[in-house]
Amino acid sequence: MTEPSKQRALIAHEINNPLATVIANLDLIGRQIAVIAAEPDLRDRLKEVIEEVRDATASAYRLREIVRDLLPPSATNDGPPAPAPAALAVRRGKVLVIDDEPMVARSLGRVLEPDHDVTIVLDAGDAHRRVLAGERFDVILCDLMMPQMTGMDLHAELLRAVPEQAAQMVFLTGGAFTPRARAFLDGVPNQRLPKPFDMQQLRAIVSDRVR
Repeated sequence: MTEPSKQRALIAHEINNPLATVIANLDLIGRQIAVIAAEPDLRDRLKEVIEEVRDATASAYRLREIVRDLLPPSATNDGPPAPAPAALAVRRGKVLVIDDEPMVARSLGRVLEPDHDVTIVLDAGDAHRRVLAGERFDVILCDLMMPQMTGMDLHAELLRAVPEQAAQMVFLTGGAFTPRARAFLDGVPNQRLPKPFDMQQLRAIVSDRVR
């Protein structure tokens, strides 16, 4: 990767985490308002709020596309295709969210908690201990690049000890790829979800694995 490409990737990485939080929260707010708007006495005012949220969401998604244009092609390769949007899962799944950015982790939890039981941890070491202690998850949403233990490290440990849980990992990628990270993603079949997230794609991936 050339030096200008590295700089663009680092800028994109710094933008991606807060932008992912904004998009996730806007998505959740829009859904909650739509439910409240069914009340007749609030309908007119809430329609205006819904339009404002939609405008903000459209702007956030436009910014996401700008960020992705900053990234080299290898960083935007999403790996195995996500399942097509589908109906909600037929049961509540167990989802583990691992991200060292608390805002990102919490926003993912808020989006998924209406339909699933979500456990949030801020470091991969905690996730590793939970799985080794016997906890099992239908989906493990794991940030790829974290201090101390990375998502790659966690995958390697689970692959040795509990391979069926390693297979449940979906990697959250923010764009700042090292050569090791690129080689890792090229070598594993796990799905990955680029930051900032597409909420429809996120729900589809989780629902598909919970069915």
